[in-house]
Amino acid sequence: MRIWIWNCLTRCVSITQTLQIQNLKLKGRILEDEYYLLGEYVTSRINCTILGLLSVWNVSFLGYPARAILPYTQALEKLAPHIQQVSMESNGKGVSIDGVSLPFEAGEIDFGEPGTNGQHSFYQLIHQGRVIPCDFIGIVKSQQPVYLRDEVVNNHDELMSNFFAQPDALAYGKTPEQLRSENVASHLVPHKTFTGNRPSLSLLLPSLDAYRIGQLLAMYEHRIVVEGFIWDAIDGRPETTLQIMKKAFHMATKHNNQKVSRYGACRNRVSGVVICSNRDGDEIKQKLITLSKE
Repeated sequence: MRIWIWNCLTRCVSITQTLQIQNLKLKGRILEDEYYLLGEYVTSRINCTILGLLSVWNVSFLGYPARAILPYTQALEKLAPHIQQVSMESNGKGVSIDGVSLPFEAGEIDFGEPGTNGQHSFYQLIHQGRVIPCDFIGIVKSQQPVYLRDEVVNNHDELMSNFFAQPDALAYGKTPEQLRSENVASHLVPHKTFTGNRPSLSLLLPSLDAYRIGQLLAMYEHRIVVEGFIWDAIDGRPETTLQIMKKAFHMATKHNNQKVSRYGACRNRVSGVVICSNRDGDEIKQKLITLSKE
């Protein structure tokens, strides 16, 4: 699925970005490809493989179907939706490349938000509800540090404090004994207990430039490839799903003019009301009367 971001059409982004920036991103991707495929730097190749193995372990062995991608920078707010498309469209299948049904769960549910946004959204579930493996992504050097008068640290330092604190909280949790030692009321102890032992990994980039973004995207792509190979070489092409969606679309379009018997009764009834809402006068009344008699 990397064609969607690395193909020649995407190069049109150079109209708004400079060609130099776009080339830096490609350079980062190419270097990561060479590390992985040629093994010039063993650590990079092992890292991509280990990331893929971790995902397979979490999904197929531990039964954790989702993964949260949590970059602690607003500049990567679209990273999670992009990886969601690459991962779920490539590995979102229940059969092997030979067409044999897989006897285990495969594919991940990918989602995420920039760190502090997620902390006020779904971190409650991650800490005390379902177990969801997390990818925390931090940046050493801020793009836009803001210093306020009389403040000891800048905004980026505070952001990175959250970046370091969240994985620790997931790993170690908070026991009832610790809460009682802090004089927490007995009836609140169960509500403030964190079980801990929840998986996460932390990725720390030196800076967030086009080159590093290229490396980051390539790393996730290789991770997804490793997952597909281990899940019995899942066919990563989305054509089958696209064909199904196209047929459903044409059926829905045809329904605008005549009832399609292949639709279920409920779908026929609902779509009929929608069609009527865009027509006038007696035709609407007649359609609603017909629906009410069915």
